[in-house]
Amino acid sequence: MKRLRCEPARRGKSVSCSHCALLLLAVFLFSLSGAARESLSELRKQADAAHGSDCAKLCLEAAHALVEESFLLVKKGDAATAQSAVKDAMEYAQRGAQGSIASKKHRKQAEISLRKLARRLTDLARLLELEQRAPLESDVAMLEQLRSQLLSSLFDLKAKQE
Repeated sequence: MKRLRCEPARRGKSVSCSHCALLLLAVFLFSLSGAARESLSELRKQADAAHGSDCAKLCLEAAHALVEESFLLVKKGDAATAQSAVKDAMEYAQRGAQGSIASKKHRKQAEISLRKLARRLTDLARLLELEQRAPLESDVAMLEQLRSQLLSSLFDLKAKQE
């Protein structure tokens, strides 16, 4: 049985396999970045139109996506737009938590999601300068308050008896 060998690229004559793979990887990642932006706007539209327990799930997913978007914006150096994205994320998180409490569904999952969101915002605050951290610290405190509300609704004896 003959073994196949990969021939090295000749100067100026052909492109090597590794160059083709890198090019394909770059094209794939570029297409994913555009798809992620479309999916974020689509997710926001779905969250705005949803009601009940679906609203809670979609709003919390949108909040996470917006926080991840703000990470990218901070890394690019656009802290003002990142603050706006975090503000939108907080609105979605609050709406999601309230929707979960009102529908009495997915409360534990919503609490876990809020905990992860608070941890991610704390990580984001570490990337910012000291003066820009205060709004994020108040957002983390608000998330902790929402988590407390979720936990109290989850373990409330009066709600379980009804």
